[in-house]
Amino acid sequence: MALLAALLAMAPQYQLAWKPVVGETHSYSVSVRFDYDPGALDIESDLTLKVLSVDPKGNYRLRVTSKNATAKIGGETKPLDEQQPSDQSFAADGTPLDRSVREENKDGFSDLLNHLTVFQAPPHAIRVGDSWQNRPSGPKTGFLGTPWITYRFAEIVKSAKSSYAKVRYEARHGLDPQAANGTLLLSRPNNALYRLVVSILHFKPEGTAVEATVDVVVQEK
Repeated sequence: MALLAALLAMAPQYQLAWKPVVGETHSYSVSVRFDYDPGALDIESDLTLKVLSVDPKGNYRLRVTSKNATAKIGGETKPLDEQQPSDQSFAADGTPLDRSVREENKDGFSDLLNHLTVFQAPPHAIRVGDSWQNRPSGPKTGFLGTPWITYRFAEIVKSAKSSYAKVRYEARHGLDPQAANGTLLLSRPNNALYRLVVSILHFKPEGTAVEATVDVVVQEK
């Protein structure tokens, strides 16, 4: 036990919160696929995040722009209405600070995306293998109510030019059959999002009898 404790103490620790700087910009491709009986719906779009401000506590404000959205169903692809850019504020750990982001999504899909695509970092440095939980603020109804999300720092992934922190997570709420699991890659050393993949099982939009599996991929270009 003493040897194990000593080895753990020697393991490197990592901060996983994003450290944005004003003017920093990231562009992503976003794909969402709904698989349901008797077919599938594919939605694709381009997403841009631009850092507008960062305060001394590390809280930051982003301009979020979504463009070129399309929907494909039954072999037919149609453009979707353009959305106006929105400015959103986040705490240093990634927690949304705007009430509009946290509380005003009435439909299950918006609720789902808010809960599962906003990464809330641990409050301190952690080691590979460590886990932590968050319970995001949000509406009392919709996807999973307000689920517990369990994160696990899986590994540091290295390539010839880059390295990434890989985080796995799952979201559950009691005995609700809806559940989600996903993986994030955070670019080292500033921890900006590089890739997010999440799968949602037994997703059932409110007011419908349709049940779907939903796969979401967000990939930096």
